[in-house]
Amino acid sequence: DLLRGQVENVVTPSTIGGRRFQIETPAAVAAVRGTDFRIALDADRMRAETLSGEVAVRNQRGEARLQAGTGIATARDERPGRPLPLLPAPALDALPERIERLPVRLRIEAVEGAAAYRSRFAPRDRPGVLASDRQSNTAEVVGNADLPDGRYQLKVRAIGAQGLGGLDAVREIEIDARPEPPFPMSPAHETAAIDERIAFAWAQTPDAHAYHFELAGDAGFQNQILRQD
Repeated sequence: DLLRGQVENVVTPSTIGGRRFQIETPAAVAAVRGTDFRIALDADRMRAETLSGEVAVRNQRGEARLQAGTGIATARDERPGRPLPLLPAPALDALPERIERLPVRLRIEAVEGAAAYRSRFAPRDRPGVLASDRQSNTAEVVGNADLPDGRYQLKVRAIGAQGLGGLDAVREIEIDARPEPPFPMSPAHETAAIDERIAFAWAQTPDAHAYHFELAGDAGFQNQILRQD
């Protein structure tokens, strides 16, 4: 029984004839014999999204069958309509392999028809334990500011018509954001320093044992003037 919230299911096909896995909500019942699907309930409206296999959604008004890659939203007092195609998985190829600044906020290519995007981080060795689950109204990957350093499995999906979630894009990504970069104090950003001896200073960073300082005459740091630890 699902009274509110959402569940994601991977159901092993039953070897006993006539047995099936059911999720009952106030709006409708979803039944399968083996498949990968999601069910969510918001107020009295149920959303079902089938990733593989087939899901039957029924209530007192009627029934609909959801093939892989389709979804439906229905309320208790309405007949389940025609299943809609789920949005494709977002492209994550342009994301960096390592994230060095928190909180996570990385632009991705927009998916046509998407109204929002959902990003989920889970430890690579524990993919069922979510460390961050965030939603954004713009085409970007977002994550919590307190994500510990480590390697993660990242899943991103677009959310389209009627709040239906699309197919997941999955990739591994590393967070290496500690210690945090020191905040520069002087000289001030984009100002001129004319003293004969110029002092560079920055704020103390928690967990830092030492600092590495570089000064260069170009943004690419090819013309280095000074390196000091």
